[in-house]
Amino acid sequence: APGSPYAGGRRRVVEWLAEAKATGGFEDWYLQPVSQMGVGGCFDRNYMRLMQDARIVVTCQPANWEGDWRTWEALTSGALVMIDEMSTPMPPALEHGVHWVMYDSSDRADLLRKLEYYREHPETAERIARAGHAFALRYHRTLHRVDWIIDTAARRAHPAVAGMYPPS
Repeated sequence: APGSPYAGGRRRVVEWLAEAKATGGFEDWYLQPVSQMGVGGCFDRNYMRLMQDARIVVTCQPANWEGDWRTWEALTSGALVMIDEMSTPMPPALEHGVHWVMYDSSDRADLLRKLEYYREHPETAERIARAGHAFALRYHRTLHRVDWIIDTAARRAHPAVAGMYPPS
């Protein structure tokens, strides 16, 4: 539906992944149906177990905003996380190729090529996954987000206040 966070890129990416799974070679993939995303359907008892068992998690920014909770949830799973482009990352910024892998959500071949590469190079995928997991836990937990919100509000109310964010 227009205006839905699941319109555009997210729907397209899930469709591409479903097509790739159906054509073979990716039988071990688990795909969350778009109709159940964000409506409580993905939070069944197995959801976090599936995330923790995954070697690669693909997520896509919602339509009309970015940096949703799925990004951080995926990073804390310990899997390699593939995300479409982020233009306004939360500080301190994740680095593509160090903490996560960027793909183009308008280019099916780019997504599938990168998925295949990291499936064929598990040591590289694991290195990036470990770095992303550690970075998310060190800088992007709920505590850090609350600190950032309070610091931002304080600096706007009192510009002379020295910010404590980003955390060290």
